[in-house]
Amino acid sequence: MKHLSLLLILTVTLISCAHNTEPEKKVLADTIGLMAALEKMVPEDTLATSAELLSEISFSVKEGNDFSPYIEIANPKEALVNLIDKNKKVIDEDTITVIIDYPLTKSYTFELVSPGGFTKQTLIQEICKHYHLIYAEEEKTTTTKVIPLEERKGLINRNETNGKHGIWGHDIIDLVLSEILVYRTAKGQIVLTLGIES
Repeated sequence: MKHLSLLLILTVTLISCAHNTEPEKKVLADTIGLMAALEKMVPEDTLATSAELLSEISFSVKEGNDFSPYIEIANPKEALVNLIDKNKKVIDEDTITVIIDYPLTKSYTFELVSPGGFTKQTLIQEICKHYHLIYAEEEKTTTTKVIPLEERKGLINRNETNGKHGIWGHDIIDLVLSEILVYRTAKGQIVLTLGIES
């Protein structure tokens, strides 16, 4: 039954992406990226039978008299100072796998180990560290150089590069983390996908 609810969510998401608008294309790309990454991890299983959504981790950052749900990927330090419940344990398991697929043409996964589980702060720090690594590796391995912001015409999005990760559309300073989805695969692996916005 729990796998059916995940399948239903994915079906509704895919159907809602039938229109031709940019936000819906991003949702479709994120859904397809998750499915592809999970199928690589568990090749004999499909997403519908291999993953159960356990939790959604959201954020609340104090900004003056207001609160923001966003963590800047390029520089999370200020948000971490003002993050509500930053030391709250949000994952009990010791080993997790994190999937980064936006804005990448080639998904990136990494494993984290933390005896006793993971806090919001630890997850944010590791995710941001890996984003910086991805962008640095892309710059070193691409033959298509990034057009500097001041030289971009019209829509000022980052041009797609052909390096190790195939970054498209956004510089790291454009990206914010809004949520983390925590899944358990049929094999018991804990897999995290990220709500990244730009």
